[in-house]
Amino acid sequence: MKCPTTERDLPSGAAAVGSGRGPIWLAATCHLALFLFALYFGGISVVLPFLGKAFHLSTDVEGQLFPAGFAGFVIGVLLCGYLSDRWGRKIVLLIALGVYALGLVLTSLVPVFSLVLMAAALIGAGSGTIETVASPRWSRSSLAFSFAVSP
Repeated sequence: MKCPTTERDLPSGAAAVGSGRGPIWLAATCHLALFLFALYFGGISVVLPFLGKAFHLSTDVEGQLFPAGFAGFVIGVLLCGYLSDRWGRKIVLLIALGVYALGLVLTSLVPVFSLVLMAAALIGAGSGTIETVASPRWSRSSLAFSFAVSP
């Protein structure tokens, strides 16, 4: 399939890359959300001992926070293709940003660690969706190719 390079090659209503049209604020918000996702999972290891003390957890239970976030990430990646085909990428990105923000708010408000795990899964699902839907098509295909040829 030929990659669209000019506006006449694109479907009606679509903007060519670099045409100056399109929601720049949405792209900036997606980049900020992905940065915060990396910061969240990088910083959670520093905060984890304090969470363990606050919720009276063993280190085994504390360690469940990372798999919960990455399980949510996988769920977000798997669902976003179907949803973006059905509703469009822009709506799916806005929903993903809402899910991500809801997870962040819940993390700060919940009184029980099991709800912190659910909030981590929401953060992961929102980030997985944003990562997949907002990344360029060539980036997604090269990533899939690298997984296919890796040993």
